[in-house]
Amino acid sequence: MNPALDHIVVDVEIQRSVESLPNGWKDTDKMGVAVAVVYEFLTDRYHVYLEADVAELRERLLRADRISGFNIWGFDFPVIFGLEVADFRAALQPKTNDILQRIWKAPHYGAVRSLGWKLGQVCKGTLGCDKSADGIEAPKW
Repeated sequence: MNPALDHIVVDVEIQRSVESLPNGWKDTDKMGVAVAVVYEFLTDRYHVYLEADVAELRERLLRADRISGFNIWGFDFPVIFGLEVADFRAALQPKTNDILQRIWKAPHYGAVRSLGWKLGQVCKGTLGCDKSADGIEAPKW
């Protein structure tokens, strides 16, 4: 990896539960950021963004050279940018590494795209360990 590359990893936890929204998972843009964490490879530091910091979080994502995450196009970006995510697609697309999209593009996994491929399942299958909690519980926490 290029040591001067500003590569970050982003993860978002939501304010509103899927059940509380009229269209459930189709309303990702309405879930709201409860907390987002960005890990920076350059500094080996984590940065925490709360609801009031969403504009700063957006700027950080746009400033990065590379962004990695799991299902960030289907979840994190719509939560962070809302419906405006389409306005930022051209700036984000070339520098985004969405692990779930990589799985879907793999020759023998694309055929089973409908299985969901949750992060916990991927961790268990590749690393032998599961997640410690599920982000769907974030609105309760």
